[in-house]
Amino acid sequence: MKKIFTILALATATGISAMAGNITVKGSDTLLILAQKWAETYMASNTTVKISVSGGGSGIGFAALQNQTTDLCDASRKIKPAEQLKCAAVFEGGKRPTEYKVALDGLSVYVNPENTLKELTVAQVGDIFTGKIKNWKEVGGPDAPITVYSRENSSGTYEFFKEHVLKGKDFAASAPTMPGTAAIVQAVVKDKNGIGYGGAAYGGSSKLLAIKKRTRLRRLPQRKKPS
Repeated sequence: MKKIFTILALATATGISAMAGNITVKGSDTLLILAQKWAETYMASNTTVKISVSGGGSGIGFAALQNQTTDLCDASRKIKPAEQLKCAAVFEGGKRPTEYKVALDGLSVYVNPENTLKELTVAQVGDIFTGKIKNWKEVGGPDAPITVYSRENSSGTYEFFKEHVLKGKDFAASAPTMPGTAAIVQAVVKDKNGIGYGGAAYGGSSKLLAIKKRTRLRRLPQRKKPS
């Protein structure tokens, strides 16, 4: 699956201090594990600083940045022009957040460990998540209905998946929206017919499918010319 940029938006106008006090970080679930590691490492050598890290989605982080309830916003998408303007409207001197590209993440498709499938094409994944394909047997799996699990629309991963995999189409109306990537993985592990998506780091006890760009065409044997 295509990799996505993960970025860190720094609220330069909120007056955060790297020397002492409390720092709040909110945003992308994709960056959550990495951001927590960064915080732990930083606090280990800067004992006067306390860093609080939480996820919920890139949109949640950007909203917190606009409301000045976070110092740092983790995001798995670029900040939108409208979000930039809202930040500038509340930041001192009309300053805007500064973006830093910090990592690349591989987007994964999760299924239940008991699922016999090994791979899908990007087109098949899109058809599953839009509801066009409803049964696993349509893609070479068991005769069982597919349960699709998705993220909330505040997620940067949700936006990326919709744009690049669903090609702008809507998710199946029956798809439950989960509050975070970990919740998607937990749901898929409990549901033998489930399928979900998210960052590679969250795979855990689920099964990750191999994703092909397209189906390879099989060459037909050439007919021998008459002698």
